[in-house]
Amino acid sequence: MNPFRQVRHACSRLKQTILRLQVTVGFRYLALVSIVYGVEEGIARKWITLATDYVLSDSKPSGFGLNNDGIQRVYVVSDIPWQLKSIYGIASDLYPILGYRRTSYLVISSAIGVICWMYMYITFSSLTNSLALFSLLLLIGNYGIAAPDVMIDADIAEKSRLFPDVLVDLQTLCWVAFGFGSIFSDLSGGYILSSWSSSALYGLTAVTALSVLVPSLLGYLNEKRVTERQMDGCSYNRILLHRNSDEEDDSFNSTESSRSFTNNSARELLLKLTICQTIISLVLGACSVLVDNNKSMLLIAFGIFVASIIVVVRYLGALDPTLAKASLYIFISRSIQPDHAFVFLWQKRSADNCCWNGKNDYSAFAETELDWGSALRSSNTSCDQNETPNRPCFSPEFISTVRMIGSIAFIIGTVLYNRYLSNWSYRRIWIYSQALLAFFGLLDVVWILRWNQFLGVPDWAFALGDKVIVKLLDRLSRMPMYVLAASLCPPGLEASVFAVAMSLSNL
Repeated sequence: MNPFRQVRHACSRLKQTILRLQVTVGFRYLALVSIVYGVEEGIARKWITLATDYVLSDSKPSGFGLNNDGIQRVYVVSDIPWQLKSIYGIASDLYPILGYRRTSYLVISSAIGVICWMYMYITFSSLTNSLALFSLLLLIGNYGIAAPDVMIDADIAEKSRLFPDVLVDLQTLCWVAFGFGSIFSDLSGGYILSSWSSSALYGLTAVTALSVLVPSLLGYLNEKRVTERQMDGCSYNRILLHRNSDEEDDSFNSTESSRSFTNNSARELLLKLTICQTIISLVLGACSVLVDNNKSMLLIAFGIFVASIIVVVRYLGALDPTLAKASLYIFISRSIQPDHAFVFLWQKRSADNCCWNGKNDYSAFAETELDWGSALRSSNTSCDQNETPNRPCFSPEFISTVRMIGSIAFIIGTVLYNRYLSNWSYRRIWIYSQALLAFFGLLDVVWILRWNQFLGVPDWAFALGDKVIVKLLDRLSRMPMYVLAASLCPPGLEASVFAVAMSLSNL
């Protein structure tokens, strides 16, 4: 089949989806959703990750010169706001500011983001002298991205309940916007980093936060003000339990259980779950900083892993068993994935990874202008055996390009789910996708052990294949979770329940 015709067909379907959503929820609302997912999460978060990777791993004076363990400790601390999303959800559900549950928190968090990232840009030269201050600013800045994500997710859950026919379309819009934003950040991130410095990426991130602040102030969320009487009569008195049933047609069906929770019991369950998640996140962050012994840290991490499972089964399972099972699946699958910091350090261009005798491909990076050809010749396949060590030697431009291709696969996975798999049962999707993820994940062993050199397969082929295939399969396995969580959120508890489910994937 003609691939160009398929692309045109996919673009036509995406256009129809956007037009249908515009009629249902309005253009301004779609614009704000696209900005939060596409600009804030797709562009800003990936810029931050790229800049922080190099700042933490590069030697002084441009960086901190940390090893893999040190980098991971910083990320554990700075990512705490993503693990505490349930707190923002409960706060917005129970405590509106000036009568607005979502808009007020959007404005506050994005304003904090603008100030934080601009401060990092202005004072960057002195920040590399204080790892503690740098980590604290990353933590505050991540809150400026995580909180808007919670508010938008909660509002999407509300819209999905009011307009169930556009549930999958809304999730598709979010993640397609994220994918296109990721493509832009991947294309531009390496160039900005090489042409200027990491500080430029932090400065541009302040602009992305501003792009959320302005439309939020202009009321793009179309949120109606909540009166005190409406708060008192909020629909907390009933939380419906849905169950995933595998019928003869192998489809997903949600049924209402006869069980229900009172106002107080619903709040109590969510509050206990949030407190437990908060304690787990803070303990993990504290231990990553204070514990230097790797074996001790491994035991602590395993204990936290088991405690998280118990908490989810005990509290989220009481609210909705189906959502609890899906959340556990995402949590466990994310927990056993390879560490991002290790993979980045192992493949980046550095003195530890590259040969310096002039015989190898590292000389391709001596030129200022890099193209695809030089990037693809970045593997140290010609290193002598007595040289140290034989690893990939990828430039910032090539790493950004590989991530960009992964973002394209991300969009393809989202469109494939919307077009072909949205009628499949969630269990069927998860079984197939997880089996394929396990198989292709084992191929990384071939790369890490450098067996690919004996097979004549270059490093860049493994890097591209890993990003394209794994990214596509990961998107197919995660899309049902977002759709399921949005469909099961009860009235009045959208932010709380959705944030609790999603925060598990960030532990």
